[in-house]
Amino acid sequence: MNKVLIIDDDRWFADAVAKNLHKHGWQTHISPDAAKGIEAIDDFKPNALLLDVMLPGSSAPAILNELQSHKDLADLPIVLCTSVHSDQFDLDALKSYGVRTVLDKAHSGPDDILKALQNAIS
Repeated sequence: MNKVLIIDDDRWFADAVAKNLHKHGWQTHISPDAAKGIEAIDDFKPNALLLDVMLPGSSAPAILNELQSHKDLADLPIVLCTSVHSDQFDLDALKSYGVRTVLDKAHSGPDDILKALQNAIS
């Protein structure tokens, strides 16, 4: 079974994504901030991460660096989801951190996120 950890402080968005993923057989866990997300990784053992760029406390770059410091997490597929224009991100530079794609929340629906996660783990 595919498992995704959703790290996002927008509970409405995270719940909507999780509901759609559940319909497609995914198991999900939602963490509202970076610290809780990092803690959840060891217990939940996701095979993908949906990560909001703008979080309270630590930001996505801090999480990406933290994941890279752990050999067992360095290859975890990550889909960044942001309300910042996704064209402002250099995907080639982010690939070394496990980022497979960057989605714009304003223009991405639940099925777009599902497809991005499916592509990330394949």
